[in-house]
Amino acid sequence: MKTGLGLAAAMLMAGAGAEAQTPVSYVEDGRALFTVEVPDFWSVRTGGSRRIAPSDGAVPADVPRVLALQPTVDEGAWLGFISPPGVGDLAEARGYLGQLGRFLALEARTAEPVSRRIGGRPAEVFAGRGRRDGRALQFTVAAIDLPGERVAIAAAVLEAGVDPAFAEALNGVFASFRAAR
Repeated sequence: MKTGLGLAAAMLMAGAGAEAQTPVSYVEDGRALFTVEVPDFWSVRTGGSRRIAPSDGAVPADVPRVLALQPTVDEGAWLGFISPPGVGDLAEARGYLGQLGRFLALEARTAEPVSRRIGGRPAEVFAGRGRRDGRALQFTVAAIDLPGERVAIAAAVLEAGVDPAFAEALNGVFASFRAAR
């Protein structure tokens, strides 16, 4: 678990990390909820609400619009953002994350949440380890309080063997997070 906690600390140190270059906003119904900056040589994918099945074969669930970032040279690092409708504060986010965990990793082990501020907003950060598609991974999940009874949920994943320098790029994205007013 120390490795997962180290990853969370490395990824969420305010102001540290690689410079992010391109601003991207998470928009719902024509209104921006938050903006992050995407590092050079990372790709951005978006997708509307959809129903997905977890890798453990359990019941599929509806997942809201996703903003996903990934380095163009390695698929072993990934950062995704969602803002689930109906999840209005950090306490509700904890319950939502309990349902969402099986989509992130199998055999997931997480540490207790740590209170932080991300982009000046209250947040809870969970670090952990697990497996997906037969590969070990470390993950950090952050629930970030947004104005207007909404939260942003960010999930950062580093698979075993991925270049640790990607943690710096992920940290830069977290450091760039800004809630829309």
